[in-house]
Amino acid sequence: MAPLPPTPPHLVASSEPLIFSPTLLETYESRVQTLLCYPYARRFLTMGGIVWRIALHYGPSSLLPAALSGPSTNAYIHYHVDHAGPYIDDTVSQADINLLLGLTSKGSFWPNLNIWTKTQKWHGEWSSENEVWFQDRLRDMHSQKEGAVLTYAQWVRKCRRHTGYMLCNPQTIGTEAQAAHLCRLVEGLYPTTNVYNAL
Repeated sequence: MAPLPPTPPHLVASSEPLIFSPTLLETYESRVQTLLCYPYARRFLTMGGIVWRIALHYGPSSLLPAALSGPSTNAYIHYHVDHAGPYIDDTVSQADINLLLGLTSKGSFWPNLNIWTKTQKWHGEWSSENEVWFQDRLRDMHSQKEGAVLTYAQWVRKCRRHTGYMLCNPQTIGTEAQAAHLCRLVEGLYPTTNVYNAL
């Protein structure tokens, strides 16, 4: 049996935090573009939401075909994986996500995922309204540079969030509650049928 190839350096070292400085934006964009060239970076596109959109913007043209091709060599050769039952997929670390969101000690270029998934702007799929917001945000980043970094509290104020009631209401578009409600409706329309073995 042939020995496994050596583990690539990008799987050994985690993404270093961004340092707040006058060259923050340039450093951020350069490091994100490097991150998105790693084989496992295809996983960002399968995560959806703001992470998906940032990866599409900064990633190479090969990223989308890689996402559609299934787990990379980082997963099936080097076991850098997430498990879902018998299935595997590439995994990304919290440090990788933090880098993609432009997190620094003073805030971030993009909202924390906990904020994004609960904002009223997010309905479970990327909309034209989301795209306008994204392009406006890019312009802010390039015009204000490090001034475009917002703290967690500023992001909470900027991104109007659903109330606890709205998040639990199955009529609120794009929420887990709505997804669970729709699944129950589908189960009602297509009830489980008994399976009989042939004699």
